[in-house]
Amino acid sequence: MKIKMLAPATIEKIAAGEVIVRPASVVKELAENAIDASSDRIRVDIEQGGKRSIRIRDNGEGIRYNEVKLAFARHATSKLSQIEDLDHLETLGFRGEALASVAAVSRVTIRTISKAEELGSETIFEGGHCAAQRVLPYDKGTDICVRDLFYNVPARQKHMMKDKTEERVIHQLMGRIALSHPEIAFDFKADGRKIFSTPGDGRLQSVIECLYGRSFFKSLRKLDAKNEPMVLRGYIGDLTSMRSSKDRQILFINGRTVENRALSRAFEEAYQGYLMNHKHPVGIIFMTLPGRMLDVNMHPSKTEIGILNQSLVDILFRQEIRRAVQQMDLTVDLGEKIEAAPEPKKTEAYAESKVPSPKVSEMPSQIAFSAAQGTAAPDPQVQRSFYGSINEDRNRHQKRPAEDAAPKKADQWIKPPSAEQRPLYNEQAAESGRPHLDLTGTRIIGQLFKTFILLEKEDAAVLIDQHAAHEAFMFENLKKKMTGSERIPSQALLVPQAVDVSREMVLQFDAVQAQLEAKGFRCEVLGETTLMVHSVPVLLGEPQSAALLPMWIENLTTGDPELKEKQWLRIATMACKAAVKGNQDLNEREIRKLLDDLMTLENPYTCPHGRPIILYLKKYQLEKLFKRVVS
Repeated sequence: MKIKMLAPATIEKIAAGEVIVRPASVVKELAENAIDASSDRIRVDIEQGGKRSIRIRDNGEGIRYNEVKLAFARHATSKLSQIEDLDHLETLGFRGEALASVAAVSRVTIRTISKAEELGSETIFEGGHCAAQRVLPYDKGTDICVRDLFYNVPARQKHMMKDKTEERVIHQLMGRIALSHPEIAFDFKADGRKIFSTPGDGRLQSVIECLYGRSFFKSLRKLDAKNEPMVLRGYIGDLTSMRSSKDRQILFINGRTVENRALSRAFEEAYQGYLMNHKHPVGIIFMTLPGRMLDVNMHPSKTEIGILNQSLVDILFRQEIRRAVQQMDLTVDLGEKIEAAPEPKKTEAYAESKVPSPKVSEMPSQIAFSAAQGTAAPDPQVQRSFYGSINEDRNRHQKRPAEDAAPKKADQWIKPPSAEQRPLYNEQAAESGRPHLDLTGTRIIGQLFKTFILLEKEDAAVLIDQHAAHEAFMFENLKKKMTGSERIPSQALLVPQAVDVSREMVLQFDAVQAQLEAKGFRCEVLGETTLMVHSVPVLLGEPQSAALLPMWIENLTTGDPELKEKQWLRIATMACKAAVKGNQDLNEREIRKLLDDLMTLENPYTCPHGRPIILYLKKYQLEKLFKRVVS
């Protein structure tokens, strides 16, 4: 087959295919150009998922009349002069391919005016070639409209997704761009419908609330960490924000939205022990690294970035996220869940009922009437022994009937506690990296259903799942024994057991033999792929299986995250089986010991399987439920 040069038009279409994959690619490139042009307001309008048209308007610097055609030439850019400039880029674009690639596969009309010129211009491109250009009055910035995407590349056109799918991808992309630049006001419309509009006030909180709602923002915790050479800013989610997908794990590196599997995996690992199965944490994280550590030129779309010393950055990233998670107060406030619950709909029968409700002021006389009818009063001695001083409280209230005649307004009764008043959280301990669950001064009320421990602390009622709490304690203790320097007791096998392993493990055995013996495995090499096990570790009074030896060796030699996860799952299962069960009586001494143990944990908020341990309801919320307070 004869070798020949491709035609320029073919070359342009092939090159465009690397940059422009779908309508979202066009939106990304044009929006980034608008940002680089120092715009503070950007409007994006799409039709039919961007397949019919994409229009982006900004109020940035604009382009000179005699530079418009050059801007659409391949490898023409104002952002880069030499290769060394890549080490300290301050712009999102730099390759000089975006406009040329867009024009090669669509029909483009651009109106723009430079700040240095009095008149603007309109230029029309079709299939990569300039069809017309003229001078015309224009206000400010640039207005670029892209129509009929891939009209001249039928193979690519037929592989585009449905309109709604493409719209959803663009919506997600625009959300990320808006998050990366809260100082810019973004307006996004699809088929004439307003999708979102950000205020451009420079506050990341405003953008998050605009995109995802205020309730979602309330589930986030601020992230502010520094571990040279890395700086982290943004927000990460608490346990109420967990999702079944990773769509809200959003990472920016030096202001650029990126996809990085290693960092995504490190983020998930930082929440290990806090998550339920098939749930993922959320985070909107801005990472800053020195420019010399980044390679932004790995892919034409610039969504993949090479990081120098990626493994070190992964470790530092995981450590800082883990530290931030450990400092959170993750107790569940039942009051917030009650307030967030929708009002129950009234049934038709209820709505039509005309039976008047008794007034609060009538209640004392009704009670007196019942007593007059001969209702027997309880024995005072029995009543006092069971209820304590309730009678005294009742008498005191009866002397002041006017105070209970009607529920009080919240500002007259008591001010609701602020979100910062957390009854079970020791902030100083959290900041110093110490266990920060504070159950000191709690009064033990007892057990509910022999499964939940009921406590009173200050102005809050606290519920603790006794099984989950004990399971968490057992898990952390087992984990420390298995990963720390402490030796684990072992039990000799009556009959040594041969275990098949890989040849590589046998070669590595000498390097890990001492560590294995410290953890209870005493063994020796029997053959090229066989180890003879003479003793096994004893955990929670149970000898462990010799078949676990290969997993231990591989974990010690490779540190594979998946192996560690399997190991933790096994520990969690052991802790679950050994822990106090539900429907089991506990006396006050046992409950107090469990509370003391819980306060020593790194994670006292969830069991190893991610279920919550502690719930609380504030006195103010109870008063609202009983209509003693009207807010």
